[in-house]
Amino acid sequence: MKKTLQIASMEPLIPRSDLRPLSELSRRIFLRAGSLQGILPPASVQQIAALVTGMNSYYSNLIEGHRTYPGEMETVRRKGFSADPKKLALQKLGFAHEEVEQLMRARLQAEPELEPCSNEFICWLHRALYQRLPAEFRVVKNLAGDSEYPVHPGRLRDHPAGVGHHRAPEHPQLPAFMSRFEQAYATQAITPTDQLIAAMAAHHRFMWIHPFSDGNGRVARLMTTAYLIRIGVDDLGLWSWARGLARAQSDYYEYLAEADHPRRGDRDGRGALSEASLRVFIEFALRTVLDQIEFMGNTLNLLKLETRMEDFFRREQPIGTPKQADDFVRILLEVLRRGELPRGQVGSLVHKAERASSLLIKKLEAVGYLTSDGPKKPLKIAFPPDLRDACFPSLYVAG
Repeated sequence: MKKTLQIASMEPLIPRSDLRPLSELSRRIFLRAGSLQGILPPASVQQIAALVTGMNSYYSNLIEGHRTYPGEMETVRRKGFSADPKKLALQKLGFAHEEVEQLMRARLQAEPELEPCSNEFICWLHRALYQRLPAEFRVVKNLAGDSEYPVHPGRLRDHPAGVGHHRAPEHPQLPAFMSRFEQAYATQAITPTDQLIAAMAAHHRFMWIHPFSDGNGRVARLMTTAYLIRIGVDDLGLWSWARGLARAQSDYYEYLAEADHPRRGDRDGRGALSEASLRVFIEFALRTVLDQIEFMGNTLNLLKLETRMEDFFRREQPIGTPKQADDFVRILLEVLRRGELPRGQVGSLVHKAERASSLLIKKLEAVGYLTSDGPKKPLKIAFPPDLRDACFPSLYVAG
């Protein structure tokens, strides 16, 4: 008979010793995240953040073994969903994650007191995600692998579960574990200097509880993103933690599993689980965050963006003539820097008469490099796949 776990079985919830390396990483993360503030105006930030939302979906699903290719998503946007059942299921999975992240960010903005680790919010994330998924994603095999359980959107599991050697708390215990989880990781109860550490500790302990029949990994990454938004590290949406995890997937799984390990002797904290292993996971997670913020800060360097864009127009000549390449680059960079550019100012920017400048605008709009809220509204930059890949060549990596 399986021994019933006590609430104290998931202690320590936050490491209490040897925190200096984690605190230093937290300090560096806040500094680098702060450096992204003001790097671009809001309208341009929104366009790049939309790319990052797609990255989060792609990489979070890739971690789970599902390849929701960016090209497939673009095809759906242009032509609609595929008639192929396998492609259709993956396309819906990709869009579901994107939609839920957008809803999540909107809800966090609208509800400033909302706690990312609250049971209500976590169940809402799961419900919002799984209500959008096709039927084949809403079943899960039992531990023996000889039968299936239905996945109920937004409901805690009602059956045994585990991953590898870890056996999660029994389902009648889940409300008590989730209540303790919510209490321990409430952002308002944690000092600002410890919030990043708590966010990553919560990520592991959520996975340890394994509250849902399926989707725990996806929900955990959404929840952690929400936590990072709430504490001001990812409020712009300009970088993707999931990208870093996918690039180090074997390490991610290894450190998660290691942090499931029971306490190793008197020098390994005072809880039932290993404090040292939890620290190792948190350090890995924080280094991944820092790496991705630094990657995106380097990617958004305007001088480098200008070089990439110039190379793209001269090498590929996607529109217009070679002589127009400089004008196209000048217009796009000015729109990127300013966020919005009145149409009437394009002529003076490229030293062209109104008719000639209007022709340049039409060409840029026709291929989707420029967008606006109406035919007479200011211009905003957009990043269809070819321009995205030229300007941000390493957003997507093979997995």
